[in-house]
Amino acid sequence: IKRIAAELSSLSCKNLTAVSIEEFYNKAWSGAKSHELSPNIMFSIKTTNDLVNFIQEVIVSANDIQEAKRLYELFVSVAAELCRSKSLSGPDMASVFIVMGALNCSKVD
Repeated sequence: IKRIAAELSSLSCKNLTAVSIEEFYNKAWSGAKSHELSPNIMFSIKTTNDLVNFIQEVIVSANDIQEAKRLYELFVSVAAELCRSKSLSGPDMASVFIVMGALNCSKVD
């Protein structure tokens, strides 16, 4: 659980720290030139979506309902671990939102 949480946190932090303030100007991430003007925001969004989809796929690909239940509980525990951060910056809410976004999807519910 701690290793999964650490890996998620590492990916999330790496992506978010690459974003520059200029990428936020005039909502550059939402325009026609979003990949050109906000490459790191766009990469962070893609990575987040890929991680959400991966977690969902892990759970729905379970062999039976008991395995799916165990996987669901595993990811709930990962989210809880992410909330118990020992760092000065506090909990890794970006990674918590990734896990919770995956778990709150209709194909997982």
